[in-house]
Amino acid sequence: MSGAPNDAGGAPEAAVEQRYRKLPRAWRALLIVVTLASILLALNQLLNLGFFVGKVLLGTAYLYWLCALLTGSVFILVPANKRARRDGVPWYDAALYFATVAVFAYYALHAHRILTEGWEFAAPKTAIWVAYAGWLLLLEATRRAGGTAVFAVVAAVSLYPVYAGHMPGPIAGLPQVQGAGQVVQPSRDLMSLLQAAEKEAGQTRGRALPAPEVVQPTLDPALPSYAPPKSAALGGPFQVSASDILPGLVRRWPAAQCQG
Repeated sequence: MSGAPNDAGGAPEAAVEQRYRKLPRAWRALLIVVTLASILLALNQLLNLGFFVGKVLLGTAYLYWLCALLTGSVFILVPANKRARRDGVPWYDAALYFATVAVFAYYALHAHRILTEGWEFAAPKTAIWVAYAGWLLLLEATRRAGGTAVFAVVAAVSLYPVYAGHMPGPIAGLPQVQGAGQVVQPSRDLMSLLQAAEKEAGQTRGRALPAPEVVQPTLDPALPSYAPPKSAALGGPFQVSASDILPGLVRRWPAAQCQG
């Protein structure tokens, strides 16, 4: 009788232990190193240590490196299903682990290009295919870690960009890009919202304003052709500024026009 409570209390612990693998020493050592590296990376970013050499990571690069270090551990710790082996790491889970590390390391190493070239609007084909691979890996990691119910919810939310352009009113979004490398075009709902905002702001007097622009600006056709002044030379100070991603977007606009 005295041993019954201990047995009942130990059942949940045994169930939790059965969910995870018993790792060999090499894999346990790898996960320990990865965990310590993640902690040190987080401390470096939070305390602005610059790796003690003045090297500052972009915020997006820091998050990508954290994902590269930690996300793939799900494939090492959690078997694919109940019948999968638990006394070691099969080759396919090892492949999934290193594939996850490679996907997020790719984006971490290209974080500056992502920012300066505006990959969220016009990413190269390689980055798009890597994103597809990362999406599938994240869905599988979610299924293993959270179960089928969490997987279904995350999968439905992750597919939102596919049907965002068909959603009504407040939950509408930009439509899916029709081809790799094309610039995203604003949806009709977004255009109507911008036009309504213009009217509310009192911008209805005078001549009609050009169509609102979100991603790809166009010249106002009502502007006269440029003619250099002949009377006197112009002079004086002139200061301008631009966002970090503007130069990259400007370089990509001609290519996007040709593809369109």
